[in-house]
Amino acid sequence: VCSSDLTCGKDTVILNGNIPQANRGKGKWSILNGTGGSFTNDTVSNTGFRGIPGNEYFLLWTITNAPCQASTDTMKVRFNTKPVVTDQPDSVTVCNTQANATIVVEVQAVPADFTTINWEIWDKTTKTWLPVTIGTKVDSAFANTRKVSTLTVAPPTGNADDKYRAVISNCCDTTY
Repeated sequence: VCSSDLTCGKDTVILNGNIPQANRGKGKWSILNGTGGSFTNDTVSNTGFRGIPGNEYFLLWTITNAPCQASTDTMKVRFNTKPVVTDQPDSVTVCNTQANATIVVEVQAVPADFTTINWEIWDKTTKTWLPVTIGTKVDSAFANTRKVSTLTVAPPTGNADDKYRAVISNCCDTTY
């Protein structure tokens, strides 16, 4: 999710908990869910929190003032990562006698479900990249970190000298 409680390509965020009233309680941050995170100072409302890129954390800010009931608030922080192509498509030649040609790209990105892969074709006339309007595209996401996209084109729509590319985007960045 692309929201204000995430960082892209970074491992630190500044938290913003309520400040306890003077002499009326103490605050403390804790990790409800997530692996490997740490606070700069867990008793300061606007402390830094360092996590592992690609991980999601649920953090709890608790203000206690005995004998009164504690007040709490939960914050979600996800350290999204920029998309990285982990399996570059092979060069594919489409021949008119061929049944079809398949191009596959694999991407590592967090979150994979908010990563888009769009295929483009080079237009030799306008010398620009245009959205692919032919063929079949299938996307698959795995374990919220990996996404695979497959484009299948068949002659005569695909020509031997057609060039295709995958445009990979998430809320952190776009890559080709």
